[in-house]
Amino acid sequence: MSNLAIILFYYKYYPIKYNTTRRLYMKFVHCADVHIGMEFALNRLRSRQRKAEILQSFLRVIDYCRDEEVDILLIAGDLFDSEKVEAAVVEQIKEAFAGIPGTDIYIAPGNHDPYTLTSPYRQEGWSANVTIFSGTPQVLERRDKGYRIWGCGFENCYVTDRLLMGVRLPKDELINIGILHGQLVGKSGRSEYNAITDEDIEKSGIDYLALGHVHKQTRVQRIGGTLFAYSGTIEGQGFDEDGIKGFYTGELSKQQLLRHELITEYVSTSRRRYYHVSVDITQARSRSEVVDMICRAAQSVAEDDAFCVLITENRAEDNLYKITLIGDVCEEAAASVEELSARLAGKFYYIKVRDNSRLLIDYEELAKENSLKGMYTARMLDGIRTQKQAGRKLANTSTENPSPTRVWDGMIPSVCCMKWQKDYKKQVSVLNSYKNRNM
Repeated sequence: MSNLAIILFYYKYYPIKYNTTRRLYMKFVHCADVHIGMEFALNRLRSRQRKAEILQSFLRVIDYCRDEEVDILLIAGDLFDSEKVEAAVVEQIKEAFAGIPGTDIYIAPGNHDPYTLTSPYRQEGWSANVTIFSGTPQVLERRDKGYRIWGCGFENCYVTDRLLMGVRLPKDELINIGILHGQLVGKSGRSEYNAITDEDIEKSGIDYLALGHVHKQTRVQRIGGTLFAYSGTIEGQGFDEDGIKGFYTGELSKQQLLRHELITEYVSTSRRRYYHVSVDITQARSRSEVVDMICRAAQSVAEDDAFCVLITENRAEDNLYKITLIGDVCEEAAASVEELSARLAGKFYYIKVRDNSRLLIDYEELAKENSLKGMYTARMLDGIRTQKQAGRKLANTSTENPSPTRVWDGMIPSVCCMKWQKDYKKQVSVLNSYKNRNM
């Protein structure tokens, strides 16, 4: 037999290994929960801008598939935020998919974009490389490319059945891929969003299961012979979705999967990120130093990209922040939230400041001042001393006359004592509120 005949023989019967001279694997991208068309709780201009940015982030995923010659794109639900997405946007997505004909695209509709009668997924015009799963589980074999894929989608906003239950894919030379939108519930449990149990995963026979629904990326995990992960959303949609967002990409190789191995990278796509940042301003000696500390803290969290691949630049001024001030601050550095917000305006795309710091004030010295704030402070201190004395007297009386009411640390959990504690804390809070005034 000639060398050419041998090559043709292997090309026909062992396609995944010999269908190319460049590589012995298939490259995949796994993304989910894009929510194209979502409305944001921002002002009208920025809400419109964020909506456009989500679409652009997804188009960057398509560009990545083209540039990296990705074989399979897995979209595990909620590509659209609802079935009422604009027709022009749907056409733009169709054109983008048609622009990567060498990539097999699989979509498992989720609870936000279920496969209903009015779903854009039912429309004509999707290119030949796109497969959209309905609510009926389906297995497709691509022996020419060396893989088999199982998938199922939502047909309503809620799915109480376990769609993965009973799936048993054969173990042969093909790579078994699964794609599904749903909620992991461990060994047992229920969910209105397609409960997925450990047992369902373990018995499925799937080599890699691409999941959607959870907007936070998880590491690739293994149960039995199945590797699985949530890719998370590609663009944060609120402060409950902070940090890096993107998609998984990797190489599917039967040899590696048999060893329960999967080479993956996490690629960051987000135009903007949401961050919660606590800033200790104890060392600040002026209001300008407080502003500088906030800016440095915002910049530091914008540099947490060591573990992912960036296809968009992450700049602090492009991101959204919720800043919480903590620590003990001197009067010279004390500033109102309104003043800090005004000073920080224009430095970031969005910032909200919450002040949980404490003002360092010698109230005894302040009470000696011949001023309105001195007189008010003296009055408050007298009130606090009176309440303390009343509390001690009440505690001592209860100790001398035992009753079913027990005493812990000199404080009685009675209605009277609870009222005293409440009044005491209230008056101390009034004193501390002076830090937001022009004292």
